[in-house]
Amino acid sequence: MKIVIIDDEPKTRNGLNRIISAHEGWTVVQSFSSAEEAIAYLKEISIDVVITDIRMPGKNGLDMIAELHEYAPKTSFIILSGYELFEYAKRSIDLKVRKFLVKPVSPSEVREILEQIESELTEKKPEKKINLIPDETNNLLVYRAKEYVYLNYKNKCSLKDAASVLFVSPNYLSNLFKEKTGENFSTFLMNVRMEKSLDYLMDVKYTISEISEIVGFTDYRYYCTAFRKKYGETPKQYRNSHLRL
Repeated sequence: MKIVIIDDEPKTRNGLNRIISAHEGWTVVQSFSSAEEAIAYLKEISIDVVITDIRMPGKNGLDMIAELHEYAPKTSFIILSGYELFEYAKRSIDLKVRKFLVKPVSPSEVREILEQIESELTEKKPEKKINLIPDETNNLLVYRAKEYVYLNYKNKCSLKDAASVLFVSPNYLSNLFKEKTGENFSTFLMNVRMEKSLDYLMDVKYTISEISEIVGFTDYRYYCTAFRKKYGETPKQYRNSHLRL
């Protein structure tokens, strides 16, 4: 699978390159620090996946994707952003972006979406049925609900809030989310907050109390209890064991 990375931060480009290069069959064929550089290349070369930041000097990532749609209709776009603005997510959905990842992203998030795209690329279904509108609509609702969580996990984020944004009832979204993902909305939200906290625990400039607030917990003790229940150790123990030299 051929992949292009676009980000004005060398640290981000290098980190993504390491994650991708470690996977057999994935190749970063080119990386760019600006959208303008990438556009000229992507108009001429067929690429499977483009991973791009939104805010860069010059043209932003969303404007670049809009310009490239006619030249790269089969390319999957993944957005990176350090800005959790719902306007960005909404426009990403309108542009049919495959994933909106909020920095700092975890390697598991990157691998998960790339594996999904790779699986779709390798599948051959010549007799695909057309009568899939209800399922496609429901899948989009679940996708948007997940994106809402990733954008708002640091703040007040509930099933009711997500349902309101998506113009469906909380009960309908709850049942649909469980049916399509196998887990409750609240469980998914908890897992996202926990996974995000793992990244912050690797940065010693944050106290564990600060991290609990950053990822959306209003009760520090509850965060520690939930963390221990999920990972078998306290946040402090996790940090110490993973930061050992």
